[in-house]
Amino acid sequence: AFLLASGGFLDAAAFLICKDILKHPDDCWAINDLGVYFRDEQQYEKSLQCYFYANSLDTGRSKVINVNIGWASAYYGDFNAATKYFDKALAIDGNYSEALEGEALIAFQQGNIQKLYECLLKEVKFMGGAAGATDDGPSDNFATMCATQAAMGEGNLDNQSSDPTNDHTFDNT
Repeated sequence: AFLLASGGFLDAAAFLICKDILKHPDDCWAINDLGVYFRDEQQYEKSLQCYFYANSLDTGRSKVINVNIGWASAYYGDFNAATKYFDKALAIDGNYSEALEGEALIAFQQGNIQKLYECLLKEVKFMGGAAGATDDGPSDNFATMCATQAAMGEGNLDNQSSDPTNDHTFDNT
């Protein structure tokens, strides 16, 4: 997994992952890593097979494996399945950044600006707002209001001719 994450030699990574799987065929993390290898190689069906098997070994308890299924499904083009597995990851950890990011990107792809902002603002809230913030970030009411305004096209968000460097709608004071 380290070789995959660091951009190392893919053949060496595949060899080491497969060697570990042969020694420990019930190791959900080795199977998951093989799924990552296939996903990086754009072999989404194979990656999904690995992730589903890893998920069954782990009985669906891993937010990481569920998110990996979500991302591979999204890359494959199945946004419904992707959302389902991002939701499963969020059921395990409601603030899991990778799942929120996945749902936000799908919402953007589908033109659902309200959901896009809800996901992004939830992540901002979890991260504590701006650097140096002493509270828990924006309130739920504020996040909902921003998402609603963005979806309605207010606050200069849909004005393609505006200069984004001069739009301070969501600046955190």
